[in-house]
Amino acid sequence: MSRWDQWEMEAKIREVLQAVENDRGESHHFGRPLFTAYQIAIAIGKRYPGFLEETGMEIGGEGSDSSLARYIAQQLSVKIKEGAIEDIEGFLLAADHVKEIDFIDPSRAEFEANLTNDISLFRIKE
Repeated sequence: MSRWDQWEMEAKIREVLQAVENDRGESHHFGRPLFTAYQIAIAIGKRYPGFLEETGMEIGGEGSDSSLARYIAQQLSVKIKEGAIEDIEGFLLAADHVKEIDFIDPSRAEFEANLTNDISLFRIKE
């Protein structure tokens, strides 16, 4: 069994992506909000205390060797491209003219994403 299946990643990611719209109430004319892989990883860590410890991964950030955010982005990209996941869509935020984005987890720890590459964004399709 793959780590993806063992950790029930698809279900956890769907839960996070669906909750963001529910939390905001009324739909926006732009459609559902986009979430970065970092935001998904942080939300999973918040919803499932102990999950990061169980996986041996960190949320991510500069210098992180074992990043849940990177794992999520890579796996979603592959599964969307292969057609294994059809109702989640991915986008790229261009790194042009952006140096970094800071993310904050529920414990107020900060994670810095240096944008030497484009950053992945995801949402449930309308």
